[in-house]
Amino acid sequence: MELRSSAFVHHAAIPRRYTCDGEDVNPPLEFSGVPEGALSLAFIVDDPDAPAGIWVHWTLWNIAPDTRSIPEHSVPAGAVEGTTSFGKTGWGGPCPPSGEHRYFFKLYALDAVLDLSSSADKAALEQAMTNHTLAQAELIGLYRITRNSTGRMRQSPLPWRGGREADGVGGAVIRTPTCPVLASFPQAA
Repeated sequence: MELRSSAFVHHAAIPRRYTCDGEDVNPPLEFSGVPEGALSLAFIVDDPDAPAGIWVHWTLWNIAPDTRSIPEHSVPAGAVEGTTSFGKTGWGGPCPPSGEHRYFFKLYALDAVLDLSSSADKAALEQAMTNHTLAQAELIGLYRITRNSTGRMRQSPLPWRGGREADGVGGAVIRTPTCPVLASFPQAA
């Protein structure tokens, strides 16, 4: 199975648009080679470089197995988004407190449709996927915090996640852009 994005290549920078410094929307993702027998697909996006341990940016499951892409700023019809480390459901873009972080986009082909509510987190998703994974693909993106002219870390002017939802093309859910604000960031001078 192969996973790629038209927005960035493996081990390269994730464009600002998909982060808390930008519009905080999910990047476009394309995949191929889904094995026969797959009944659903699942995604986990996480940051293993977070200071407090692995930070979960997106969980998504029960994607139809014939799906071959997830457009920017959308969720496939019928898919379920889970709870992230931001405490919200849906995409929470890269927003590292310092330095460059790696973001692992992991796609799973499963031989089951998962019975999980949208309040489920990464641990519950991984537990539900146990013994059901047929194939896995991975794409790694990088993102580094931006600094203002004084050298201090930025604080995003955008509000905490939780935007409106609207029906998109083909029943996909399109989210209004919002951004997590980490209160511990120093204010810009």
